[in-house]
Amino acid sequence: MNLTTQITNVLVKVSSIVSHIQKFTTATDLLEDQPKAQSATVAHWNSQIKMVRSVLSIGKEKLDSLDTTTLTARDRLVPNDFISIMTPFKEVTDSIEGDQVVTASFVVPFNSGIKRHLSFPSEFNKLVIGLMSSIAKRLSKYEDRTTYQRAAVLDPCLKEDLLTLASTFTVDSQGHPQVDVFFPSA
Repeated sequence: MNLTTQITNVLVKVSSIVSHIQKFTTATDLLEDQPKAQSATVAHWNSQIKMVRSVLSIGKEKLDSLDTTTLTARDRLVPNDFISIMTPFKEVTDSIEGDQVVTASFVVPFNSGIKRHLSFPSEFNKLVIGLMSSIAKRLSKYEDRTTYQRAAVLDPCLKEDLLTLASTFTVDSQGHPQVDVFFPSA
């Protein structure tokens, strides 16, 4: 079974469990002392991460006692790996959605941080390779733009990170800062 099918099957099961919990008061009563199961919103891909986390936070015994779809041991592992891969994307999305944030200054550090995160080995190599390819195609072009490099250098929120960078800053012939590699501190 390929990765996409595994993830899709688990997401369908988790969605079914959440739907059952929200639909039946007996399930809601049984899980009263547990964290609330959150449903996913179709328009927001990162809501699936929240939905999966909410179901995985419910104890296995409690979930198994519900009269609904059950998660196998493998079903519980797949979303954990998926969540660990996708969490930086969710964090970046959450960070740049606010109206009080200068998003241009985060383009270079976020892009580099996601690339660094995806460089670690994963069981889901096809997903990671697909994400890296998508980043290279859609986001990498912004790292070389002076506007985004300047925004990162000038943003006071990133000042501390700039002081601890393991990268080199150079100045071009016109006195513009050039960022060779930019990783915010972990």
